[in-house]
Amino acid sequence: MIANAQLQEGSILATGGLNFSSTSDGNAYSNSFGISLTGGYFIQDNFVVGLSLSYGSASVSINDDFGMGDMSNDAFGIGAFARYYIPYTDKFSFFGQAGLAGVFSSPDENSSINNFSFELAPGFAYFFTDRIALNFSVGLIGFTSQTVSLGDNSNSVNTINFGVDLLSPRLGFSVFF
Repeated sequence: MIANAQLQEGSILATGGLNFSSTSDGNAYSNSFGISLTGGYFIQDNFVVGLSLSYGSASVSINDDFGMGDMSNDAFGIGAFARYYIPYTDKFSFFGQAGLAGVFSSPDENSSINNFSFELAPGFAYFFTDRIALNFSVGLIGFTSQTVSLGDNSNSVNTINFGVDLLSPRLGFSVFF
């Protein structure tokens, strides 16, 4: 039996993300920034449940020849997850994760964009130390519902994904307490 102290009942998992991108093509440029924080509590050995919070901001500036000018948008997100680890060695564990999330934004006083999603994702964790792990996961099954509202009009788009998405892997670090 493999014992990982960081995966025991009563331990805490903390992780976060930070991203920035900037694009320019001569007629337009865009910038985006995002930050996310995730925390979880091991309710039993190898099984953690937790919450995530996120914030993102994006701006686009288009040459006035197109008549569009500048646009910006802020988005806020909240989510919940459950992850079960299957230790393989002292340094390596597989995991399966289920998560629910909502992202809410309002580009101006007359419009809103809301996303709700559910996802199942397999992955693995490599423990560099007893407290720090590298995580890698890919989406397996997912459902996303996006509703865009403009004034009194709204439109919803629902998407179901099934399969490993090797083009959008997730790579990150976790800290255990």
